[in-house]
Amino acid sequence: MAEEGCFRVAETPKDSDTPDGISFQLKRDFSGLVPDGQRKLQNNIQRFLVFLRANYAPNNEIFRRYYEKLFDLARSGLTADLVHTDVSLQAFESILTEFISQQGLAIKRRYTFKISLLAATLVLVFLATYLVVASNPPALRLSLYFPDRYILLTPIVLLWGTIGIWFSSILALMSWSLRDLVAMETEYVSWLTKTVAALIVTFIMLVLIMEKLVSFTIGSITITADQMKGPHALLLGFFCGLGFESLVSKVTGLAKSIGKDGR
Repeated sequence: MAEEGCFRVAETPKDSDTPDGISFQLKRDFSGLVPDGQRKLQNNIQRFLVFLRANYAPNNEIFRRYYEKLFDLARSGLTADLVHTDVSLQAFESILTEFISQQGLAIKRRYTFKISLLAATLVLVFLATYLVVASNPPALRLSLYFPDRYILLTPIVLLWGTIGIWFSSILALMSWSLRDLVAMETEYVSWLTKTVAALIVTFIMLVLIMEKLVSFTIGSITITADQMKGPHALLLGFFCGLGFESLVSKVTGLAKSIGKDGR
């Protein structure tokens, strides 16, 4: 079904905050609500552009090729006096399918390499931290204003928490389609944010266990403060990282119950 195009489309200026992008502005004589199909097409094009900009330099041949295709599609599908949005959405899917068939596998490998490199870096940092604090005399560790048990266990827990997060991400990646990766836009940044959040929650779990507020059960193994040693810290970190999403809800529920009891 044909409908009036609502937008004016132009290339963003080179000196703007988002160079090599596409600006979408409503026509001056347009009044009313933007049809759902045109809004969906606009969002799809913008999302794809964000992904291209995150993975390719503006002068890259692949970026330029798909930028031109998206720009032409935006003009034909959003600016004409009469536009056929269903046809334009099908055209977008064709462009996306072509891109995935040619570049999707390389992008998936790049994503895997990025998160693996970050995970390896964090593991080395936590390992070095553990070796440093383990080799120092007790007086030096106590000067850090933390009990010895925290100073020695924290690097182990965070090291294996990083490995758990990495492992869960690799498992998730195996189930993602290449189309999912394109839709993620800034997947590397989101993984970094998730990792930081997961490590914070993992450390909170360590504190809760060491302060005897909770115990941590894995199968038939129950980890308590009195049992917390290197192997148990390993298990705690790995499974906290692996099950980060479900752990957040449990920690939040515990915090709420503690808050109620304290009133």
